[in-house]
Amino acid sequence: MRPTNIRAVLLGLIFLSSLGGVTFGQNAVPSGDIFANPNDLKRRHTAPSGKACLTFEANAKAQAINKDIYEHWIGVANSCGQHIKVKVCYYRTQDCIVMDVPPYARQDSVLGIYPALKYFRYEAKEQF
Repeated sequence: MRPTNIRAVLLGLIFLSSLGGVTFGQNAVPSGDIFANPNDLKRRHTAPSGKACLTFEANAKAQAINKDIYEHWIGVANSCGQHIKVKVCYYRTQDCIVMDVPPYARQDSVLGIYPALKYFRYEAKEQF
């Protein structure tokens, strides 16, 4: 390589390093949002066999009076011998309920009621 080409490459590298690792065409994201925090990983209560204690089921039921209004039901079955609290939310929202599921039992609860919204997504986080 010629000295002028080496100088151009070095100047280009210095310029790119001054951008802080952001490449063109990408949004700058704080480093805290890129890497998972080990404390935030999904923890689950498990049976001695290693199987998860809670199983979830969700469905939407149309109301009898107005078929365009749906109740969003969450069912949780506990196959372990301890009470387990679980926070169930609509996916990526703060619209949540807390369910306390007794040992070896099932609990059903309404997550929400919405017009014309038959399909929904949810996420659950067990409380420790």
